[in-house]
Amino acid sequence: MESAGTRSRVPALIKVMFACFAKTLFSSARTTLDQGTEVLGVASLTLILAVLFLIEGVLDMIVFFQMRSTRGAFWVLVDGSVTLLLGLMICLQWPQVRSGR
Repeated sequence: MESAGTRSRVPALIKVMFACFAKTLFSSARTTLDQGTEVLGVASLTLILAVLFLIEGVLDMIVFFQMRSTRGAFWVLVDGSVTLLLGLMICLQWPQVRSGR
């Protein structure tokens, strides 16, 4: 059985893991930019940003379902939904932006 202290630390742990994952992805994109392929670097940064928005949106929704009885949890759901929508919008436009259309 989970204690209340353990349950409240789970969202913070998820956010820390997400931040480490994001830093790793941005480091790899920066390496691509430093190699002199600007177009590929910008395209990869855009795709990485879209993936990060998608992951953060899903994680926010998971956090909402863990804390839905808490006051103000609705705003976590709104944040997750908007972030997920933004990630989807970037993903759906990404190939068109990359090909120059």
